[in-house]
Amino acid sequence: MGDPNQGGSHSRIGLMPAYRQRAIRIATLVERNGLSKAAAIATELDEPKSRAILYRDVYGWFDRIERGIYALSPRGVKEIETWKEDRD
Repeated sequence: MGDPNQGGSHSRIGLMPAYRQRAIRIATLVERNGLSKAAAIATELDEPKSRAILYRDVYGWFDRIERGIYALSPRGVKEIETWKEDRD
């Protein structure tokens, strides 16, 4: 994915923290795969903090379906498209 923060850039959304970058990667995977196990996401993305990101759900992008199983929330579906557009 690379770092979307470009030196001296002034986009309408500002700088993107690493936490949000991780959340976007996770949300994109869940969007593509549908219901996903947190452990499988951590393995596939090689992202050890993915379980914590899913559990805390700071941005409201994930719905916990059952223990360790997550889906993208309606808010996540809407917002992830915005963030993907801003990276293009």
